[in-house]
Amino acid sequence: VKAQYGEEGLLVVLKQIHARMHYSDRFTRERFNYILHALEPQIKHFTDTHLISLVGTAMDARYGTERFNNLINWGNSYYASGTDTYTNYQTMLQSVYEANGNPLGVKLTCLEALMEASQDEQVAAFTEMSALYANLFHQGEEYPILSTDPAPYDYPLVSAEGMVTLSSYPELYTAGDGDDLHESALAYCHAKRLIDDSAAGAYSAWTQDQYEDPWMVVQLKGDSEIYGIIIQNAEGSVPLTVEISPDAKTWTTLIAGRVVSEGQTINIPADGSAISKYVRVRYSNTTGGMVRLKLNKIQVYAKKRY
Repeated sequence: VKAQYGEEGLLVVLKQIHARMHYSDRFTRERFNYILHALEPQIKHFTDTHLISLVGTAMDARYGTERFNNLINWGNSYYASGTDTYTNYQTMLQSVYEANGNPLGVKLTCLEALMEASQDEQVAAFTEMSALYANLFHQGEEYPILSTDPAPYDYPLVSAEGMVTLSSYPELYTAGDGDDLHESALAYCHAKRLIDDSAAGAYSAWTQDQYEDPWMVVQLKGDSEIYGIIIQNAEGSVPLTVEISPDAKTWTTLIAGRVVSEGQTINIPADGSAISKYVRVRYSNTTGGMVRLKLNKIQVYAKKRY
């Protein structure tokens, strides 16, 4: 192939296959997928330019303009497996989405997938998207910054295996010169950090300030006997109500309207008698008006029942 087509031989071949993909039958598509997987070990020998062009074409051929989740299924585990390929992988994804009319590329689609997973209560997808975001946008950094404090309970931090849903679901759009995402969408970037063992105060998530009674819900991976909840407020003095539920329908109140000052951490013990899967933190607004809830931590310690 190289002798016939030159240095970019594989790219030429894939482009030819791509041109026929939309008119081929299932067998041909499966054969094409096999070819792509067979070529994976060879891609590392290409220059950066060749890698980006080749994988970009292959991705576009295989998935077309389908969503980000489908795109990364093929490439993420292979191309993000070594630090030397992170930049190439991110640049390739960026180029694919720019070609499809999305100037913000990876960050926008990654955030969209993260928010969709949160709103659809897909814990596995939320975890995957959070990890991918960390891999692509925090390469070379200490991320997340982990806590060095001793665990306050003898039970595991089960929230680290769960996900967070915010009462607001912001639209993804740009502000200013188009280089930045709207602030409310960026609230989801570090949502996973609220519930894991990251250092308290290092990361925050917040709701949009267009609700009278905003909330955040931690969905655990499965039913759990809750023994303790740690919450750290990030903004203002806020009256918080904390509730637990097995099904997100019937709620049991642990605290109601407790005022928590900015930066304050509260520890809410429980006896484990209530089997729960959801923990809800609400802004108990008694004065009216639109407010927002901004937290640094919602950690749940429990005995797993799953």
